[in-house]
Amino acid sequence: MNSSAQWVLFDPEKNQKSEVMSTEDMQFSLLKLKTKHIERFLIWSSHDENWRNLRVFLDSDQSPFMKTFLLIGQNRKKRQEESDEHTVKMSEVTETDKQTILSSYSTVELNETHVPNQSTSVGQKQFDGDNMNLNPEQIKIDFKSLQKNEKNNFKIEALLSTKKGHLFKTSFCNISMNQAESEKLVPSEFLNTEFDVLIINNFIPDPQLSRVKVKGTIIQSDTAQMVVFGFEKAETKQTLKSLLSYYLKKLNDRRSEAA
Repeated sequence: MNSSAQWVLFDPEKNQKSEVMSTEDMQFSLLKLKTKHIERFLIWSSHDENWRNLRVFLDSDQSPFMKTFLLIGQNRKKRQEESDEHTVKMSEVTETDKQTILSSYSTVELNETHVPNQSTSVGQKQFDGDNMNLNPEQIKIDFKSLQKNEKNNFKIEALLSTKKGHLFKTSFCNISMNQAESEKLVPSEFLNTEFDVLIINNFIPDPQLSRVKVKGTIIQSDTAQMVVFGFEKAETKQTLKSLLSYYLKKLNDRRSEAA
C-alpha cells in the first residue's frame, strides 16, 4: 500500500464527505461499508485530481485496497434493500462544494480501462469483426421507443443482439473505450457467447454519428458484469470516442446551466 496517499469519500446522495484519511484508515473505513455504499460513493486521492466511482476504482489496477469484503454476485434489487446505515464519519458539504466535486467526476472515460482478469466461457476467443450482423434496418429497431423515458434520456443507451435474434435494451454506466457496465442484469442468452452491441447517444442530432456497432462479451468482475468491446475497424473506435466526447460536452453544459 502507498501509505503516503490521502483519501476522501463522498456520498452524492446524502451530500456528505468524509474527513481526509490515510491509506490504512481508508481500508478500515471500506470494511464498514455495504455494497450499496460502494456502488454510489465517490473517492478522491491526493495522487489524482479527479473524483472516481468507488466500486470502479476498487476494480482498477490503481487501487491499493483489499476488496474481499465486497458482496460478489449480489443482485441490484437486494443491494437496494440493504440498510443505508454505516459508521464512517461524514459531514455535510455546501452545494458549491458538491458541484465542484461532481464537475470533476463522470461515468464516461475516453481511455481504455482495466478489464477484470477473469476469462469468459468462450475461452478468451478473439473478437471476429466479420461476424458483425447487427443492422438497424434489418431488425427494425424502433429508435423512438428508446427515447420515451425522460428519466433515462441523458444516458448512453445500448441494444444487445445475439446471433439467434435475442434483443436486450439497457443503459450503460461506467463506460470507457473498451468496456461498460449494464445498468440492468444481462439475460442468460448473452452469457458465454459473443454478441453485437449498438451503442446509442440520443443527444447527437445526426443518426449516423449517434450510433456505433461493436462486438461484445460478458466478463464477470467481483461486483459487476462488464460488457467488453471489440472493434471491426479503427474508424469504429474513433466513432465511439466522438460519441462519448459529445456526451461529455453535453453533460458539462448541463452542469454549467445548473450551477
